[in-house]
Amino acid sequence: MAAQGVTDMQKTTKHWATLSESGSYRGILFMLWLHRLFGRKFFSAILVPVSLYFFL
Repeated sequence: MAAQGVTDMQKTTKHWATLSESGSYRGILFMLWLHRLFGRKFFSAILVPVSLYFFL
């Protein structure tokens, strides 16, 4: 019985590679908006933590 429960769960979950990205387009637009609104220095200060988030 327990083995069947595991196979049922595997059928309902998707592999991470098949999932589409969510929010990346809006995130880029938001970063462009910040750059236009506040300028290069502010944008650079914001970009460092964002880059570190994706690097780590």
